[in-house]
Amino acid sequence: MSSMQLTLPVAMREQHTFANFVSAENAQLIAFLQSDRLLDAQQPPIVYISGETGSGKTHCLSALCQHADSHQLSACYLDAEQLLSLDVAVCEGLEHHRIVCVDNVHALAAHKEWQIALFDLINRVIELNQGVIVITGDAGPSSLALELADLKSRLSWGMVHRLVPLNDEQRLDVLCQRAAARSIPMPEQVAHYLVTRWRRDLPSLISILDTLDRLSLQQKRRLTIPFVKQVIDDLDECE
Repeated sequence: MSSMQLTLPVAMREQHTFANFVSAENAQLIAFLQSDRLLDAQQPPIVYISGETGSGKTHCLSALCQHADSHQLSACYLDAEQLLSLDVAVCEGLEHHRIVCVDNVHALAAHKEWQIALFDLINRVIELNQGVIVITGDAGPSSLALELADLKSRLSWGMVHRLVPLNDEQRLDVLCQRAAARSIPMPEQVAHYLVTRWRRDLPSLISILDTLDRLSLQQKRRLTIPFVKQVIDDLDECE
C-alpha cells in the first residue's frame, strides 16, 4: 500500500468513501467499482471515467482505494497533476497492484514522456492480467488533448463511463445532509441560496460550508441569507 500512502493524503482517504458518494445517475458505475466484476479476468482490465471538474472523479478513485484496502487488495493512487514533477520511473512495478488508479490524465497533455509511461503501464497491466487500471479525465478518450494517439485509443479499450453531475435538487439534499451531520444549523432557504448563487460543483459547496461554519462561530452569527451573501461577496472580491 506504499504508493497509495505516498500519493493520497490520509485525510482525503478518510473522507472519500463509496458510502458518502452521492451516486444519483452514477449508481451503476459505483456498484460496478465495488463488485467482483471490476477484477474479472475475462474483460479488458481498463476502466476510463470522464467528468467535468467537481463531478466526483477523485472521490471515486479515493473511495476505490479505501474499498480495496478494506478487502485486503493492494491498490495505488496517482494524480497526473502531481506526477509531472516526478520521474517517470515512479510507474515501474505499479502493475503488480490489483488496482491502479490514475487521476486527471488530461494533465499529461504536452508531456509526451509521461503519456508514453502511462501507455506502457497500461500495457503491463494488460499483459500481467491480474488487476485493473482505473483512469479519469475531463473528457472522453477521443476528446483528450493528448499527443499520443495510441494512449487515447488504449483508454477506450475497456469500460468507458461519464460521470453525470448532480442536479440542483440533489446538491441541495447533499448540502443539507452535510450540514446536519456536522450539527450546522442551516435553514433550507439558505442552502437553496448557496446552491443557486455559489459555484455549482459539490466540492465548492462543501468548501464554502466549512467557511460559513467557521465564520459564523467566530462572529457569533446565524446562517442567514444576508450573512451568506456577505461571505460570498467577500470571497468574490478576494479572487
